[in-house]
Amino acid sequence: MIIQPDWRILTIGDGDLSFSRSLWLNHQPQALCATTYDSVAAIEDKYGLEHWRALDQLQQQGLPCQVINQVDVTEPKSWAGITLHHFDLVVFQFPLVPAIGSAENYQQLQQHLSINTLNRRLLHLYLKHSFESFLDPAGQQLACITSKDVKPYRDWGLEYAVGRHLPAEFIGVCDFQAADFPGYQMRNVDRSGQVKETAARTFYWSTRTQPKLRQALTMPAYLQANYCQMCRSGPFATEQDWQAHRASKRHQQLQAFDQQWDYYLSNRS
Repeated sequence: MIIQPDWRILTIGDGDLSFSRSLWLNHQPQALCATTYDSVAAIEDKYGLEHWRALDQLQQQGLPCQVINQVDVTEPKSWAGITLHHFDLVVFQFPLVPAIGSAENYQQLQQHLSINTLNRRLLHLYLKHSFESFLDPAGQQLACITSKDVKPYRDWGLEYAVGRHLPAEFIGVCDFQAADFPGYQMRNVDRSGQVKETAARTFYWSTRTQPKLRQALTMPAYLQANYCQMCRSGPFATEQDWQAHRASKRHQQLQAFDQQWDYYLSNRS
């Protein structure tokens, strides 16, 4: 993950706040606003309050380190306390919608949308609100998502799908190194267990050209012509190769996800 010390950073949905605490201690951003989806009581029940207390103490000391709870990035009415149009970078670590039936906010949606579409919707709204409301128009204009590089996470189309119809451009990806954030524990969204560490990558979007940052990031080869970006396959040299690939079970599954996503984008209220 690429972070500069002069950036003002907003973290979204940091379960036990261990990422935000490590970010503050080890990378010293100019300012940090850490948010959680859960209430303080829910955090205590799930994870304990060690990291919440540490960050709250920094805030009480007058340092530019703020904690705000019960923030739903998809619901502007929950953003009270967040300084809007203020940040250089917004960070969402390992996002995942709650399991079916675990959150009232998703019950109605789950009657009509697949889990794949629900996760794409979450990430799409995160990017939309980051660039419309959280990021300083005169600042760095950066949003990033760290996600596991395995199924089903890689089926969400972070590189090409979640940012559709938004002004921000996907500018590249880098490996996420957990060792850069000592003390960070990747938590399950609905329970206290720690997530098993697997390969993960951080994806970046911006409305600016960002030439220096682009040099430090990688643009996946499968976004080029003659590749299937959905399947991360290719290059395909002939039409026959393409036809054989399109007939594969994996491609048809991912194509169905993409069609559902396009249908949602076309019919959202």
